Order: sequence, then C-alpha cells, then structure tokens
Amino acid sequence: LLSASLSDTSMMEPDIWLEANLPATKMRRRSSDSSSSTPRWGYLHRGGTSKDMEDDEPVRLNIYDLGKSNTVQSLNGWLKPVGIGAFHCAVQVYGVEWSYGGWLEEGLKDSEAKTGIWSCLPQMSVDHTFREAVPMGSISMSEDETVELIYSLMEEWPMSEYDILNKNCCHFC
Repeated sequence: LLSASLSDTSMMEPDIWLEANLPATKMRRRSSDSSSSTPRWGYLHRGGTSKDMEDDEPVRLNIYDLGKSNTVQSLNGWLKPVGIGAFHCAVQVYGVEWSYGGWLEEGLKDSEAKTGIWSCLPQMSVDHTFREAVPMGSISMSEDETVELIYSLMEEWPMSEYDILNKNCCHFC
C-alpha cells in the first residue's frame, strides 16, 4: 500500500500519481502526451482513515471543457448559459477525483480492459480544461467505505460499455 499525505500530493505532477489497492488490475500510469487519451487508474491512499465520523466529507462535481481546444472553451462559454456544451465531469471526494471513460491504454487489448472508472488529482485531468467545481453536499461514509463503494461499481461501469450519449462520465457522476 503506497501512502502520501495531502501536502505531499501538491508536490507531485498529476500524471505521476501513486497507485495502490486496485484489485485484479495492472498498475498503470497515464502518458503525459495529451494526444494519447488513456485512463489513469489508481487511488492515492492518504495514510489511513482517522476521520471523525461526525464530520461529513464534502463532495464536489468538477466540470471541465471537453478536451484542451480553445475553440471548445469559447463555445462552452457561449453555450453554458443556455444549458448545453461539450463537457467532461468527475466527482471529487476525500481529495480524489473519480470519473468514467471508454478509451484503451496503448498496448492493451479489449479483453484486458475491465473498468472505465479512473481517478486523478482533483481538477487536474490532463485531457480536459477545468472550468468549475459545484458543491454537491456531503457524504457521511468513511474514506475506506467510499473507496469500497467505488470499487464495487467498477464491474457495472466497464470501459467497453462507454457510449458518448447513453453511458458517459455525466451518467457516472
């Protein structure tokens, strides 16, 4: 089990994120080449769950402009006020951002790719441009219980079932 404190994560590059505890999957690291859209897997364990159960953990919806294009960013600026645009989203809880995508990492076969759920540092997706965070309330589950819940969803959100209109990151969040 790899561990780091929150203060340590601020010193890390978002693409060199530690991995631990991902059952039955290969350890992977996302390429820093933005042309290579590969999921980043790995939960950064922050050294235990000494969380006081009386304090609920805030949950945020992190919204990104889809991709890194200035054109998409401009269009979303105009279209967002009327409720449309090209966006990516992720849920942030316990200092980790979780999302869903359907692309294969280079060198993997379809049969080796299982879940489309992936994680990264909050507001640091390398494939999209962060736009805003929306508070969604709080969760009273512990960090370990929350991660267990996400792991239990991995079979229900396989990479192979990703559909841009019917089963995407927005549906997952």
